[in-house]
Amino acid sequence: MIRSAGQLRAVVCLVVLAVVFWATPSQGVVELAGVPPGGFLDVSSDHWAYDEIMACLAAGIVAGYGDGLYHPEYPVTRDQMAVYISRALAGGDENVPEFTDTPTFPDIGAEHWAFDYVEYAVSQNVVAGYDDGSYHPEYAVTRDQMAVYVARSICDPTGEDGLAGYTPADPRDFPDVASDFWSYTHIEYCVENGVVAGYLDGLYHPEIVVTRDQMAVYVQRAFELPIPAGPPAPDFTLQTLDGTQQYRLSDLRGMPVAVLFWTYWCPYCGPQASDLETLYQRYRDQDFLVLGVGLDDPVALQEKVEALGLTFPVGYNPYAAVLYGVEYIPHTFIIDRSGSISSSLVGLQPIGTLEAAIMEVL
Repeated sequence: MIRSAGQLRAVVCLVVLAVVFWATPSQGVVELAGVPPGGFLDVSSDHWAYDEIMACLAAGIVAGYGDGLYHPEYPVTRDQMAVYISRALAGGDENVPEFTDTPTFPDIGAEHWAFDYVEYAVSQNVVAGYDDGSYHPEYAVTRDQMAVYVARSICDPTGEDGLAGYTPADPRDFPDVASDFWSYTHIEYCVENGVVAGYLDGLYHPEIVVTRDQMAVYVQRAFELPIPAGPPAPDFTLQTLDGTQQYRLSDLRGMPVAVLFWTYWCPYCGPQASDLETLYQRYRDQDFLVLGVGLDDPVALQEKVEALGLTFPVGYNPYAAVLYGVEYIPHTFIIDRSGSISSSLVGLQPIGTLEAAIMEVL
């Protein structure tokens, strides 16, 4: 539904918002579809692998594409799999070491985006090449291969040595995975450790290509990644209206943060911003921060900030509203120290309600 800004200003109740890129409030706006916040626009909370994808996101194992989507249906390729496994093994992307020696594979040189990850996986005895000596990063990973990646990664020591003495305690004996199947041991090891199970038809289907949602399930279970208590707060960058400071939400991990989506003309946004300013002053010595995300004319926003006497950071980023599925303003999200959304408060809330939500994350 399209509404003019004049019509929106006349709304007496909660103001319907939806902005992709607003330059001035005289432009038309589009009502959002109402995607629930949770990191990716195409992974709603009722997705079958939602918890596992969110766990991998919180652990820094996965990230979205440039369009803000996760694309759970995309097949996983061997270069991508090396990235996921290496991040999980190393305890985060920042712990994957830079590789400076001669490349192991002729088709994965130093210029390849996954070079360091493939080499780290090699150093951990998780991956090997094909008979032609190549790694073939473009090949899709199937369920038998996925079991190999995972089993080699979670046994001790990593690699085939860690599986040398393994005998399945209670073999599933999938009809399509005989004991002489090339990855029989790896599949049984994954089943025994609760990483994977068969399909309803009783088969394992080793030939099926693994998609990104399925991969997240394998990795979350294999490495026992904790399921976040709330959905991870989508990351965004906010530059203050005066241009002097820039905040990236992911850099604020360890701090409780209130994110207020608002406009200068909304009749309820000003009072909500003022109450948050009061709470910001009350709890800022406990590392509490408020970020005001403005969704309309930055000049008018700055005038409103000055009129209200706001001291917490305020910037302009309408795209962040899309990431958070904002439909109405004001809309305040309370984010805990782990970077998860603790509360989602739509409309003008009493200061006591705001304070109670903030107290839960301090």
